[in-house]
Amino acid sequence: MVIQDLQRFLESQVPGACVPVDLLKIAKSVGIRRGNQRNAPRGGYGHTPLTLVVDGEYCLDRLYGGFFSDWVCGGQWNRMVQFLAVLMQTVQNNNIELAVFFNGALEQQRLNEWSRQECSLRKNINSVLKHVTVKGTPPPKVWWVAPVGLRTCLRMALRHLNIQVLCTMDDHHQEVIAFCRENNYHGLMAEDAEYIIFDPPRYFSSHQLKLTYKGSLETKEFILDEVAKGLGLQRNYFCLLAALLGNYLLTETDLRDFYVSLIPGYDKQQTPQEDVIRAVVKFIVNRCDVNNLLTIGAQVFGSVSDPRVAKFKESVQYFLNGTKDGFLRYKPFPSGRRDGGQRHPPHPHSIHRQEIYEPKGGGLLGLPVPGLAVVPEKENGDNGNGSSSRGYNLVAPPQIVIEVTGPGSPQSSSRGGSGSGSLSPDAAQLEQALESRLGGFTIIVTGEHDEPQQLHECGENGERDMEENGRKGGESVTIIAEGIKEEEEEEERKGDLTVQQADLDDHDHDSGILCGGCLGSTASGSPGASLLLSSSSSSSNSSAASPYRLTPDVSWAAQVYRSNHTSQSSSPVEGSQDPGPQIDPNPLPLPPVPHEVMRTASERHQKGLMCPWIYQVLTQGEVKFGVCMEDESSRELPHAVLFYRSVRQYVYAILYNLHHHTFMARKAKEEGQKGLATEVPEVKIREWVYTKNNPYRTADVVDATPINWAVPTVQRLWFGSVVDDKKRRLRAFLSCMRSDSPLMLHTSHVPQHLLIMATVLRYIMSTSNGPILRKQELDAFLVTAFSPDLTNAHYLQDLQLPLVTARGCQLAALFMMGVETALFANDACGAPVPWLMCCPWLFFDGKLFHAKLIRANCARSLVEMVVEE
Repeated sequence: MVIQDLQRFLESQVPGACVPVDLLKIAKSVGIRRGNQRNAPRGGYGHTPLTLVVDGEYCLDRLYGGFFSDWVCGGQWNRMVQFLAVLMQTVQNNNIELAVFFNGALEQQRLNEWSRQECSLRKNINSVLKHVTVKGTPPPKVWWVAPVGLRTCLRMALRHLNIQVLCTMDDHHQEVIAFCRENNYHGLMAEDAEYIIFDPPRYFSSHQLKLTYKGSLETKEFILDEVAKGLGLQRNYFCLLAALLGNYLLTETDLRDFYVSLIPGYDKQQTPQEDVIRAVVKFIVNRCDVNNLLTIGAQVFGSVSDPRVAKFKESVQYFLNGTKDGFLRYKPFPSGRRDGGQRHPPHPHSIHRQEIYEPKGGGLLGLPVPGLAVVPEKENGDNGNGSSSRGYNLVAPPQIVIEVTGPGSPQSSSRGGSGSGSLSPDAAQLEQALESRLGGFTIIVTGEHDEPQQLHECGENGERDMEENGRKGGESVTIIAEGIKEEEEEEERKGDLTVQQADLDDHDHDSGILCGGCLGSTASGSPGASLLLSSSSSSSNSSAASPYRLTPDVSWAAQVYRSNHTSQSSSPVEGSQDPGPQIDPNPLPLPPVPHEVMRTASERHQKGLMCPWIYQVLTQGEVKFGVCMEDESSRELPHAVLFYRSVRQYVYAILYNLHHHTFMARKAKEEGQKGLATEVPEVKIREWVYTKNNPYRTADVVDATPINWAVPTVQRLWFGSVVDDKKRRLRAFLSCMRSDSPLMLHTSHVPQHLLIMATVLRYIMSTSNGPILRKQELDAFLVTAFSPDLTNAHYLQDLQLPLVTARGCQLAALFMMGVETALFANDACGAPVPWLMCCPWLFFDGKLFHAKLIRANCARSLVEMVVEE
């Protein structure tokens, strides 16, 4: 996508747009500038701290410690922890506060983009392994690939250093920028042009971040005023530029004809991206009406009826949502289970907000601008990590717009000479019915082309009786909550998001399940009546509300499995003829998740306290795995992700209480009951795994496997407090790792900080497909864990490896993938192993492992290696 090249273009081609800065000096200037203000928040030294949001996904190598030549060995975790300790001490001593985000969202909408990135990393891995096999030396920096488990290690290390860590839940980019704005952070640090389009308060490059020996923390800042000046665009039009440069919503394939019209002889592989950016900017400045998206769509695609125009409008709206004014349009959306199962609680960093009706044309690019009331939050509000939130809650009264068309509408009455804007008796009767049943809503009754005419406050639970009042005297009634209805968007929603009235009646209206979505239904007995409900009737304190942060125009939870999205995801992967991910629109059958389990998983996920796979499995029934350092054609070593699949199958059964459901079905059958009560629900999870024959084309459907003993329910595993519950947690974890033996169950036999390592090695050794580890390789893992040099970061820094082997690199990756899987199982079983005892730097270091592996190939026995230690 061309938008990914925009930041490089700005840095190299726009003078003054990117300037070097020292964050420590900026922190001092912030404290001096605001230190004398009354009631200003104070930092540790009596000054206002410089607050920055860091997108950890774009500075993994920086947080890892810069470029270590031995990263290919499997991860130098103790050196990473030492570097982070020095970095964070420098940051805290200079009055800087950081909030580090990691991507914990499944993001089906970006699956095509994610698969391209992983396929590109796969090519780097092939080059790395070829280099190591031929030369036996560490690879060059240009092929850097994050070691397996790096994100997990960073989350643990930052948590250990008391740095605020957060995981996103639904849309990574939108949640990061929203957190920055809601909590009044001074700036954002990342390496993605989408954040530039969002126009943050200040934007710093994470790729250029470096801690120098002279005590400065240097990076580069993008001056957005200079960016706008250099491009010749107003900052308000950045979102239009981003939409026309191509993104995951409107791809380069969709825009190819447009690029050909701008650049004769355009070729995706040959035409420089800089030329495309310049041509699009010139088009926006000289040739398009920036206040009318439909006109622009007609210019770009040739016709307003072209289906790409709808994608174009969604793309512009998406980027508007991240801007200073546009992000206020967000409202809660019922995300969660695809099959309409249990919902989960709100994101603590999300602000639940609702739109106010405004006339068309009142906002940028013809889009409506919301009106909101700003209400300060409670003082000293804790954000879940010990620090106070500096945000505001944005509150607006709920609103329903009723448009009445037909023989009794205000238009027809006025045309008949009975007075302009008057309602028919039937419409007035409907209004009275709504008034008595829709409490707390603002009712706006309009004609087909009129502005709101009357405002009324109404009673509660009106949705239940909408059906009988849906059509009176031949009038068609459309009810729209929170926003303006454009005719073409309305037709799209009717076609895409249609449910039956029975489906609406089955939902709990008081729990907020219907909040925020656009649901079309046909009232029984009233053919042709259209009822659209999008009212945010739940508040932020509703325990069943969702953390989904979406706009009325972009509802990904509902759109991601639509047929047009499926076809969009089928576009070829860059540089190859392989098709992209094929998304199955049919949800897999999954039993409901207990509300308290979902709430706990949501809270722990967003605070970075739990493996992100758990939240993805519980909410979407899917999980995706990136590529790792392994030879895809190897016959000696197994595919790492597939090798640990049986562990995950046990975990899926635990998370969905498969044993409990089996027991209840058997009991119901014995009691003579019939029907669904005697059927065991199926638990199937989709796994996105890269293989040579299936490079993310389709997801593997994996069945959950029950454990062969009476494992407690997930509620008991997570919330049980008696001694027996603690023992069952440990036994459930060990059972998942094939380590459920009497010796392993006795905690005195295995040191707690080595329990994760012991279970992973036992699992590798217990495979039925033949031996994987050789004796000297197993010895190398054990000696590494007990070596006194493991915690000596200076020794490991000076250690020189005479040889780096491809098999050693792959064994380290296989082991670290096992550690990731073990942590997944540990969290799912209620964390029988405390997180401080799960840190990989307590038992493994890739560089030290390679040194011990070389020594093990020469030593006669394990005893000899231990004696040398």
